[in-house]
Formats: sequence, C-alpha cells, structure tokens
Amino acid sequence: MKFWTATLLSALISTGCLQGRAAQASAANTNRVDAQAPPVTQWTRFDDPNEKAFYIDVPAGWKTEGGLVRRNAIDYSMFLRVLSPDASILLILGDPGPGLFATPHFGAGGNARPYLPGESLARQYADSSLPEVCSSLTFLSGADRPDIANGPLSYMTPYARHDAGEVNYSCMHNGKPARAYMLAVTYMYSVMWGQSLLAGCIAPAERLDDAKKTIRHMLENAHYDPAWARRQQASINSAAAALNRATLAQTKYSEDLRANAQRQMAEMNRQFNSFNDVLTQTATFTDASGAVYRNVPNTKSYHWRGTDGRIVETAGPNPPPGSGWTPLQKLPNQ
Repeated sequence: MKFWTATLLSALISTGCLQGRAAQASAANTNRVDAQAPPVTQWTRFDDPNEKAFYIDVPAGWKTEGGLVRRNAIDYSMFLRVLSPDASILLILGDPGPGLFATPHFGAGGNARPYLPGESLARQYADSSLPEVCSSLTFLSGADRPDIANGPLSYMTPYARHDAGEVNYSCMHNGKPARAYMLAVTYMYSVMWGQSLLAGCIAPAERLDDAKKTIRHMLENAHYDPAWARRQQASINSAAAALNRATLAQTKYSEDLRANAQRQMAEMNRQFNSFNDVLTQTATFTDASGAVYRNVPNTKSYHWRGTDGRIVETAGPNPPPGSGWTPLQKLPNQ
C-alpha cells in the first residue's frame, strides 16, 4: 500500500524556492563542487524501526533517522530526516509533534488549537523548526496550492475541508547559503483537524531540484506493511467504539446534570414561595371548579368564597353567616 500517488508528488516538486535561471547559473559558478554533484542514483531500503509499519527508499550512503511516530491510537505519522554525505541537503518528511487537533470549543481539552490552512501551517512550522538547522532564516514567498489540496490526499477525508500551501526561505545551512522549502496539507472535519502531509528540504539553490526529486522518489516508494495496516485499523475501530461509549456516557451525565439542576431550581422556587407566604401571611387557594386564588390572607385555618367574590377566613370549619359560601383548599407551594 503506497503512501501517496504520483499525481500529488508531481505537484509537490513542480514549485519551490523561486530562483531564476540566471541566478542559478551565477550560484553554480561560485560553487562548482555542489553544482556538479550528481543526483541520487542508488537507493537502499529503510524499515520503520518502531512498529515495522512501513518501508521506504532512501538515498544510499545518506544518513537517515526516524520512523513511525505514534501519539495515540489514531494520531500517528511517518517522521524522517535524511542528510546527504556532504551535509548540504536535508530532506524533511513529517514531524514527531502532534498531528491531530481539536478546534477550540467547550470541552475540547488540552490539544485544542485554531485551524491552520496549509500555507499557514507550513510557515509556522518553518519559522519554529528550521532555525535549528538553517540560520538567518528569511521568508521569501508563500502560496496556496489548491491543486494539491483537492488532489489524491483529499480522498482520505472526503467530507472534510482541505487546504495546501508552500513557503520558500533563504538561510545559511552548514555554513553556506541555502534555500528552504516546506509544503503542508491540512484538513478539517467538524471540530477536528490535522495535517495529512508535511514535507520539505533545505539545499543550495542550484541543488534544490535534485532534493525535491529525491523526496518524490522516496514518497513514491514508501509502503505500509499490510499486517501493520490491519492491526492499525483494528486499533482505530476500538478507539472509535470507546469514543462512542464515552460520548454516550457524557451525554447521559449531561442530561442527569440538567435534570438535577431543574429539580434543584424547582425546590428553590418552592422554598422561596413558602418563605414568602410566611412573611406575607398569604397563600394560594383553589375551589371545586379549579379556579385559583393567589395572595389570599392566610391567618386562620378555613377559607371561603362568597357569591359576591369576597374571600373570608374562619377559625373553625363552619362557614360565615349567610348562604352561598364555597370552601377553598390551600394549594401546596410550587
């Protein structure tokens, strides 16, 4: 199972550090050793040392470090750093830091981070990470890459938003002038977002094309191990099931909290009304027809309503003198 397709990778190497032909020729004249260095012609296989998740072609004789980086069951990525024998070219694939985030929202947790489109992520990554190996880093240009954003990588998350972008820098690498190039592809689905590709290089301007061709070859010849892929899918399914269970439990917990809050509010209202009745010596009454009478004086035990609408209290169970009196019943506080 290959990581990427040739369509994406052709787009990856089609642009980069902006350098005119005349400038390239001038740089070549000042450093003929680097300019005459041949492109990579020999390759060796690099096997993931961490989970045996993938294998990939890397230039023979180049120093290669990295492997699969796992943050959790669903957040993992390939991470490689490949350095040429003369230390003039550094290839960058992936990053060991988190690659999956939640957008800021209530309950998002500690990994919440505002969404970054591809160009913004590429520039943020370059600004924060490349100065360690590329001093005097100076931004030259940046651009959106909708051709890559809507290319094969978008098929992995078909209902998500997709963005891609690239940035170009000048810098000093290994004591010599160099160019740095970074490409990032990001996606956002609902309240989650992540990066589906982070790749770049640092190289002398006249060797940039060779560096990008090397990246292309590597990505075109990277494969997941089928047995690992099956285990990973099972792990993702298990994590999704656990998340669903947690979501249901959280929903029930929220509903219980809401119901309890409603009960507490009703009890507080009842207690307030009862306390208010004691202070004002009034209460609410009803008659046999269901009519309700509020703020009725409540200093005696029995209450009556006359045909003229008057409400009278008595200490005993007998109605006031005369006829037409209707007994009232006190309603409990709500």
